[in-house]
Amino acid sequence: MANMCSNFCIVEGKEEDIKKLLAVLKTMEKVTNQYVTVPQGEFSSLESKWMDEVVITDSKGTDTLCFSFETRWTPGEPMVRELSKVYNVTIENSYMEMSNGIFGELKYKSGDKIYDVCLIDSEMNLFTDEEGNYHLPSGEIIESEVEYYEGILEDKLKSIKSKV
Repeated sequence: MANMCSNFCIVEGKEEDIKKLLAVLKTMEKVTNQYVTVPQGEFSSLESKWMDEVVITDSKGTDTLCFSFETRWTPGEPMVRELSKVYNVTIENSYMEMSNGIFGELKYKSGDKIYDVCLIDSEMNLFTDEEGNYHLPSGEIIESEVEYYEGILEDKLKSIKSKV
C-alpha cells in the first residue's frame, strides 16, 4: 500500500478563475476514499492524474480558496502546477509525508514555479530533551514533531519569500 503525502493548498486569483477551479474541485470532492482522475480535456499534460480525498476547507472568499488532497508517496506538484496554469491562479502548497521524511512548501503562479523548499535529512533530525520537547536550532522549545518541522521550514522560507 502506498504511503500518502498530505497536501494543503491556498489558492489566490481572480474571482471568476477561483469559481471555475472550485467547480472542478467540488466534482472531485464528492468521490471519497478512492482516487479520482482529473478531467483529461483540461489537464492533458498532467503527469500525476490521481488525487485522493479532495476536501475543500474554505471557499468563502471570492478571491481565495483552500483545499487539501492526498497523493501517493510524493507531493502533488504536478497537480498544483497544472491547476495553477489552467486556472491562471497562484497556489501555495504545503506538503508532508512523515514516514519518508518529506516536508515542504511550494508555490506556483499561472503555472510558473515561484519556489519549492523542503527539509533535507539533516534538518529532519529532532533535538529533544528528557521531557520529550523538541528544540529548534534557535533554542525555541516546541511540543510536537510537526510544529518542529514547521519552524525549521519557516526559517528557510523567510529568506526565499523576501526575494519573491
